[in-house]
Amino acid sequence: MQKISLKGFLRHQNNRMRGCGVLHKISRALCMMAVFFGIFTLPATSFAWDRSSAYDCGNGGDFPMSFAGCKAGYYYEDLQNADTSLSPAEVGECIACPSGAICSGGFTAPLYWEPSYEYTGGGNMYDCGTDGYFPMRFGGCKSGYYYEYWQDGADYSLTPEDVGECIACPSGHTCCGGFAGPVSGVVECGGGATVSGCTANQIDVNGDGSTCETAKFTIRTTDNTDFFKFSMSAAGTFYVDWGDGTVETIDRTDDTTPADYSHTYDNVDEYTIRFGGIATEYNDYDGSIDDEVVNFAAISFGLDAGFEYDHTSSQIASISGSLGAIFPTIGSGNTLSTQPRFAQTFAYAENLTGSIPANLFAGISGAPAQYMFNGTFRDCSGLTGSIPANLFAGISGKPADGMFGSTFYGCSGLTGSIPANLFA
Repeated sequence: MQKISLKGFLRHQNNRMRGCGVLHKISRALCMMAVFFGIFTLPATSFAWDRSSAYDCGNGGDFPMSFAGCKAGYYYEDLQNADTSLSPAEVGECIACPSGAICSGGFTAPLYWEPSYEYTGGGNMYDCGTDGYFPMRFGGCKSGYYYEYWQDGADYSLTPEDVGECIACPSGHTCCGGFAGPVSGVVECGGGATVSGCTANQIDVNGDGSTCETAKFTIRTTDNTDFFKFSMSAAGTFYVDWGDGTVETIDRTDDTTPADYSHTYDNVDEYTIRFGGIATEYNDYDGSIDDEVVNFAAISFGLDAGFEYDHTSSQIASISGSLGAIFPTIGSGNTLSTQPRFAQTFAYAENLTGSIPANLFAGISGAPAQYMFNGTFRDCSGLTGSIPANLFAGISGKPADGMFGSTFYGCSGLTGSIPANLFA
């Protein structure tokens, strides 16, 4: 039999009798006597603190105890006034956690996943941080997706309204999530998307990261594109990433005959088409443009090889980069076979918006050529901003026949004054 001192016995009985403190003074006296002599035993918790299993009464529910808030799975009714010093009569309700929320107990409120439309529009492709619960932050895209605005230096401080799209990784690429762009080839992700293979601004020629070519010029199409075509009258080796995982190598050694190149997409959508490679020779036809039966432009989206308009240019939504980097002046450019021409290149591209890239014709220099920029931006009514002052800066010498005829004809959206030295 366990021995207990008189002092310990009295302390034990005193703790037990504290439960009688909420009763009427006469009833309390009887209660204390009954408890002291062991006639009956009080329940371990008071009624106010033990109405259900929702309450955490502290100290295992034994006296002396303190109110520790609600148990997990419940939230506290009076969050603004909650504290552990509350008396039994002041304790508020512990309410069952609502569907779809998380309640961690104590004096905390229920946490809901209430992301904005931009955070949830793509299903499981977004990483909302903190497991999707507030407080949360945009953590970029999940693995297997790439971030739409990866070239803009995105970071997690974006507001919901600023968040861009997470796009499914293209075939033949690796997407490590976060704010990174797609990387060509099958590579390992690590260290926050540290990868090997082709970089985001390169074209993966073989689809395995073994051969990478710099993407020098880019077109983003309209969202109703299911077919795209362009014509070319230049020799060289060229690369076209059609934007759906298909990469085409165009090898035109010593052949400047006008030819059309096209691609049909499985789905109607907008696509980012990237061009690389370099020209080595150009078509040298020098006939009158009125009698022309072939398109002699180095590259054209406005006219096909037979000099016919086929509406392809109307599917161009934006352009960036340099055509001059792919079709540069060869040597001094004093012959038609060494100087590229861009007649009708973007003609009738009425859906082309934004400003003209300042470096669009960087790499072109030397002597002017006939019909060199004839109708280049004809009827591009969606172009805005001013004409870059150095757009034709590399060209020097007496203008050739028809060189700037209708170059900006119908470009009603351009603003500002014509640069003083534009045609110098």
